[in-house]
Formats: sequence, C-alpha cells, structure tokens
Amino acid sequence: MDGDRRTTLFVIILIAAFCVATEGFSEQYKEKAKAPHIEPYIDWVGGSCVSRDSTFVVPPGRVAACFSSGTLANAPTNACQGGGSPNEYGFTISAAGGTAILYRSSIRYRPQLSETDGPPPLATLQLPAGSYIAKVHGGISTAAKITYVLQPAMGNFGGIVINVSDEKTKKQLGPADGVTITATPALILPFIPNPFNKGAFANLNVPAVKYTVNVSAPNHEKKSKTVTVVACKDLAVDFSLKSQAPPPPTTGIVTGTVTKVGTNTPIDNTILSFGTLTAKTDAKGNYALKDIPAGKAELSASKEGYQSEKKTVTVVAGKTLDVDFSLQLLAGSVTGVAIDAQTKEGIRDASVSIGSLSTKTDSNGKYTLQGIPIGKSEISITKAGYLTEKQSLTIQKGQSAHADFALKSLMQPFNYKVLNSKTSNNIHVGTVLQFQLIGGKAPYSVISANAALTNVRQVSANMYEVRAVAPGSTNIILKDSAGKEIKHSLTITK
Repeated sequence: MDGDRRTTLFVIILIAAFCVATEGFSEQYKEKAKAPHIEPYIDWVGGSCVSRDSTFVVPPGRVAACFSSGTLANAPTNACQGGGSPNEYGFTISAAGGTAILYRSSIRYRPQLSETDGPPPLATLQLPAGSYIAKVHGGISTAAKITYVLQPAMGNFGGIVINVSDEKTKKQLGPADGVTITATPALILPFIPNPFNKGAFANLNVPAVKYTVNVSAPNHEKKSKTVTVVACKDLAVDFSLKSQAPPPPTTGIVTGTVTKVGTNTPIDNTILSFGTLTAKTDAKGNYALKDIPAGKAELSASKEGYQSEKKTVTVVAGKTLDVDFSLQLLAGSVTGVAIDAQTKEGIRDASVSIGSLSTKTDSNGKYTLQGIPIGKSEISITKAGYLTEKQSLTIQKGQSAHADFALKSLMQPFNYKVLNSKTSNNIHVGTVLQFQLIGGKAPYSVISANAALTNVRQVSANMYEVRAVAPGSTNIILKDSAGKEIKHSLTITK
C-alpha cells in the first residue's frame, strides 16, 4: 500500500504544475487544484520508528519550483522512546541519487503537541527540474504519524494554461487545428501543448505581470483576453472561438506534362511560369503551378536546348486545369578531323559521339555530327589503339561548331631493322637480308615491288627473309594491320 502511495504522489507532483483555483477559471482546473501535494511521514513499525519517504519530480519546463510552508497532521501524544526526554524530529529534502541535503527543518517534541504547535514553516525553496526525496525523521508515538504537506509553487514565476475550443461544437482545438497563441508583453518561451490535455497549451515560465493573450485558429474569429499572472500559481484561461466560413477561393491550379514534340518522352527540369510564379517538371515531366489568380493567364514552358512554348488559358478559382506542353528540340552540328598525334595522318573509323548521337570518321579522318541539342555539350572520340579524347562545346542555334582531335597512339610506332647486313640497300645476287618488324599493329606483311628480283619468306610473326635473285632496283614494302607502310629501297648487282 505504501508503494501505491508513492506512485500516486509521484504522478501528482507532475500534474501539480497545472493546478490553481481562482475566480473565473474553468471547473476542470479548479478540480485539479485540490489534489496535488507531497506527504512524507514517519510511523511506528515493529517497535521502531520508520521513515516513509516520498520521491517527487520537479517536471521539465519549469524555471524552478518552490514549496510553501509544511504543516503537521495527526500530532503524537507520546514519544517513541521512554524516559520523558523530548525527542527531536524534522523534515529534509535531498537530491535523488545523491547525498546533498537541500533543506532541513527540525523541532523538539513536546507531549500533547497540536498541529498549531508543529514544526517551523518551510522557507520558500526553489528547486530546478529533477528528482528529489522528501523525508521525516525523529521519534514519534505508536498512535499517530507526522506528515508534512508541501504545496508546489514557482518562486517569482507563474504559469498560464490555455484551453481552446470551438464555440459551437465544443470540440477542443489543438496544434493539428493550427491554433496560434501569442502574448503581450512577448514571452521568451512559447506556449507548448499541454501533455495532460490534448486541446490545451501551457507556458510555465511566465513572469508574474499582466498580459494580453491572443488566440487564433484557421476559419475562426480571433480572441484576446487580459490576465494577471500570480507568482507560484498556474492560471487557467478558456478561449471559445466562433467558427467562420473560409473566404471563397480566388486562385486556381494548373497541372500537366511536358514532352518532346512528336514523342511521349518527358522533359524534366522544364520551367513553367506565370508572372513571378514558377514550377519545375519532375523526372516524369509532370508539374503543378499553384496560386494562379482566376481569369486569363499566359503560361510559358522553357528549357535550354528547346524552343519555348506559351499558352493562354482560363483559370477558374478553386479548380485545377490540365495543360500539357510539347517542346521542339533545338539542334546544331559539329565538324572536325581526327589525326595521329605523331604521324599527323588522318585516322579513319574513329567513333565521334555527343550523348546518344554518334558517327565515324572517313578515310581522311574527317567527320560531321548533326542534331546536337543547343547549349553546352561534351564531345568525345575513341579509336582502338589510341587514348580517348574529349572536348567541351557550346552549340549555338543554327550554327556549326568545329572540333579537331590529335590522338595519341597506345602502340610503339611501326618500324623495322635489317639484322644481318651492314649494307642493306646495295647487295649482290644471292644475298639474304633478315627484316625484323617492330611496333605497330600485328599481323605484318612484307612484299617486293618486283618479285622477279627477290624472293620473300616469312620466318616468324615479325621476322622475314628477302633473297636477291637477279640484278636490278626494287622496293621492299613492309606493312602492319593498322595500315602503316614503310618502303625499303634495294639495288642488286651481280
């Protein structure tokens, strides 16, 4: 039963922050004002004096809490201990979980002590938010108990608890109904929803002066009341707001989709505008342009690289109008040439691309790419055996841009060596020359411009033998599969 009493008292102190009974206050708050208090006491158990402590909490939201005078109930008629010596009893408040004693009061016991002869009153004690333990100590009789009753208060601050309701339906109006509360003079801390009442608001840190409290809610008339906050008390104020019909709408909404002309392809990030009102399309090309005044309105849809489009529509107040746009893609072109950075020769069949558009270079390395969207683009060129190159372009409407590329080869330049002759250009009939091909792109080929003067035989993948069989002049032609060609001149004598 003692455990139940502690639990009840713990809850009561939380509710204490919202109680007061003053003329003109609502009945629900008058009822709350009667109950809150803390009652630590001591009684006789099994031949010993046992303290019944009370644990209480100063709730968050308070600047501080103070307690008014303690009172003595059920005065004892004799002492716990015999001998006629007066016993000392008293009352302490300490921080829960610690040893610090925040308050101590004591008095010497006198037989036949009445409540009016009780312990000295508690001086005003301000406690910050937190948990505390209240305890009575000392000897008392077996016939009664000593109880201190502490009334919660707030030092130099008071509180305002506001209940807001609809005048006709009596329904309480809370944060979800858009209730706004202000005060003059202005308060440092705002009103917050009252945790004990879903339709009420509280501000428990209010200096004790006079205020004008203003309450408003959507579709309700505003109301103001003048109140005076008293130190160490919570003031409850009721506001009953008269509902009023919402004003008729004066604007409408335009929604729709923006796509490419002749397709169902959506265009994202398109700007829709009417005067200073703007909206952007999402990834699916959808938009919603709100708060457009009723009447004729000229809407525009625009995006870089597309031809803007305008439409005149009639907007109806309170209605949604569907208006779609189809934008024409603006296009330009780019031309250029791709060459080998070392040989300066044109590179054929290199892939040139901008986004999803692509083409290939011709036999001279030249290209033309058309249908490029207006605006900034990145052009790239790739070819097997070469490093990929990129450039930034700005395509102007109706104009052609130009971009040339010099590609760096990833391969060693194509070349050759004659391994077994110091004089490789002037030889006699019967001489055999060994040609080693280096770099370039395999496979290779070696031929003679005049097969009647020489015989050519492949020895390995990059090694060839050329035998002189008749006198005369000719060229030995060496090629790689990338189209590189080298000529070796040869004069044969008897």
